[in-house]
Amino acid sequence: MRSFVLMLFLGLMASSSAFAQAQKGKLPLDLGKPGPDVAGQIQQIRADLAEGKLYSEIEAAKRAEVVQALDRISATIDRNQGRELSKADQVSLSNDQELVNVILTRAKEDSRMVCRRERAIGSNMITSQCMTVAQRREAQRRSQQDMNDVQRRSRLD
Repeated sequence: MRSFVLMLFLGLMASSSAFAQAQKGKLPLDLGKPGPDVAGQIQQIRADLAEGKLYSEIEAAKRAEVVQALDRISATIDRNQGRELSKADQVSLSNDQELVNVILTRAKEDSRMVCRRERAIGSNMITSQCMTVAQRREAQRRSQQDMNDVQRRSRLD
């Protein structure tokens, strides 16, 4: 009974996050499709990771996690060709799918280029400042850290 409740909870969590993601856009990996489609999706994800444009802001450790999860998914699908999956395999596939989708969705959002048009101080000339979302976040974090450092130093003097 306890395992059934746990499985039901995990299923609901996976489906709710997948539903929320589907509302925003297409999921990187959808295991609800037939086997050849899943293999094509995995191939496309691997190609996008290798190309480095769509997921340019993904960290090396996260990239390795995605590749390992894709390897596990491929191995499970190959091992069970056409047969019904065991409960353990279903849970494993669901967890790996969720891991891949969360990491890749975040990396894709962070890799989005955002441009801002600004006037230089003392000039009417407009320039475009383009950075990825992750670069903007890092610049904001560094700027905040610098301001905190200046305030700390002024209190000590």
